Amino acid sequence: AELAGLAQRHAALNASGASEQAAAQQVASSLRSAVDELALKLDSLAARVAAFGTGDAFLRGNEKLKRAAKRHELMLTALSEAHEASRTELRSLIRELAAQLLPVQQATQAHGE
Repeated sequence: AELAGLAQRHAALNASGASEQAAAQQVASSLRSAVDELALKLDSLAARVAAFGTGDAFLRGNEKLKRAAKRHELMLTALSEAHEASRTELRSLIRELAAQLLPVQQATQAHGE
């Protein structure tokens, strides 16, 4: 009877051990799934951070382009103003020359008559 009781207890412990092992395997499987899911989320987050870094670099490049465009615009404005000043000075010189040539032309016409 004592041997039968020990055998029964041994069988119960084996069954209990098997069920605990199955439960542990299920927990390990759940943990693996959770770790895999978190690894995927981490990869996704890393990709987003990398994309943000790329976007940040793009924005810095865009700001550089904007500054270059502004400098270009200022240079064009300065060039346009300088060109206009040169045109005004040239017109003034032409008027002065015409004013000086007019008496010479009149004297030449008077001498020719």
